[in-house]
Amino acid sequence: MPLPPPDSLMRPPNEAVFAWLRGKSAHSDPAGALRRATEALPDFGDFTPDGLRFAYYVVFRAHVVFGFVEGMRGVTLRLPPEKVDSLAARGATRVRELGDDWVFLALYEDGGFDDELATLAREAHAFAAGFDASAGAAGAR
Repeated sequence: MPLPPPDSLMRPPNEAVFAWLRGKSAHSDPAGALRRATEALPDFGDFTPDGLRFAYYVVFRAHVVFGFVEGMRGVTLRLPPEKVDSLAARGATRVRELGDDWVFLALYEDGGFDDELATLAREAHAFAAGFDASAGAAGAR
């Protein structure tokens, strides 16, 4: 049976993410890539409601989700909107349902972001440090 997200993560900057991820699954390849890119970062945490059944996978810092995997093709990161703009200009996909600071990065295909994942994940991790986990997203920075 899938676990609910921990209460510590159910805060304003994350609520839309978990609502969007509800019932979604993730392939182990992009989840593993995101974990490898983030696990050595300070104050790293991760969560999946059911790893044995390939549920979604999230990474967070100080209770603020800064990345996740759902599906089979890539990862989604929370980055400054100007970084999202530059990545979108290069073929990444904005995830407007979650806000101006979320972008999907395809992996494992021509034009994918495989080689940049570690750098971009570090940027997302740093960006998350500026959020107040009790107050909400960009306005709380």
